[in-house]
Amino acid sequence: MIKEMRKYYFFSLIIFCFIISSCVYRPDLQQGNLLKIENIDRVEIGMTKSQIRYLLGGPVIGNPYQNDRWDYIYLYQDRMSADPLNDDQRYWLVVYFENERVIKIDKDVLRKKLFLDAGCGDGEYGSEIANNNPQTLVFLSDISEGVKYTREKLKNLDNSIVVQCDLMRPPFKDRVFDFIWSDGVLHHTPNTFKAFSSVEKLVKDGGRFYAWFYPNYTKSYYLLARDLLIKPYILPSPILYLISIILSIPYWFFCKIFNMYKILFSPNTKHLLKKRTFMSIAFSLYDSISPTYQFRHGKEEVKNWYDAKGYENIKIVGDLGIVGTKKKSDKFGE
Repeated sequence: MIKEMRKYYFFSLIIFCFIISSCVYRPDLQQGNLLKIENIDRVEIGMTKSQIRYLLGGPVIGNPYQNDRWDYIYLYQDRMSADPLNDDQRYWLVVYFENERVIKIDKDVLRKKLFLDAGCGDGEYGSEIANNNPQTLVFLSDISEGVKYTREKLKNLDNSIVVQCDLMRPPFKDRVFDFIWSDGVLHHTPNTFKAFSSVEKLVKDGGRFYAWFYPNYTKSYYLLARDLLIKPYILPSPILYLISIILSIPYWFFCKIFNMYKILFSPNTKHLLKKRTFMSIAFSLYDSISPTYQFRHGKEEVKNWYDAKGYENIKIVGDLGIVGTKKKSDKFGE
């Protein structure tokens, strides 16, 4: 009889603890700038930068190359919401300055997604995302002076922001982006894993991160060109541009002839080479031979990085593209 009562008491205690844990209050998750609607409404034309900083704090992007524009992003996620598709509210505010005073204000409370092209190059992919997704705010970042060309190229896309920065020290606040895309960039830094760590922390809980790395088990035309030239990065940029254009000619013709042959003589066209313009090939060649650093990695090595940073649903795409979803944190107050 006593044993049965103890057993009953034990199971009752487990059920009680389960019910209590499900009722525990979880603080709402706030990311980005802590913006209040009343403070946003107080922003006026003619205010100084110090007044804006007093009202709203510093911008979400610390961009010394574009200090006449301050972007503020505030994300609010209701941890107690039962609807996972409607659990966050976002505010986006852009303040433009001239001579240290506000000349223009853009407000938007309906932006649905934040996308970062980390290492955008000429901005080809980021501009495509911005064009096809007008309700997505697209950030494009690169360390090179080429961002001036990219910024000019995207000047008519009001949902795009081009930032010149070092990915080892990104100027963005942590955990704000829904999706980060980094294609063939992180392995050109002094330490690939450190660069990976610096970028992945910008992904919000439940967000996704795609990165492509040079594989250490295969060769491409671009990698072969770098190996044959032996330290090409010591050459001046104009010479590297010329070399890239010259080396692009045979590969461009090869792609044309190969695809033409497959279309004419093969019923299966799934193995067609990716259609690329001549200048796109030249840019990729330049991107391969010009950086000082170039590391190559294996599938398990990169997958372990994602595991270590708390990602799930990790998938290998192609030779060494990898995408994962950041797990949602269970820690209170985060």
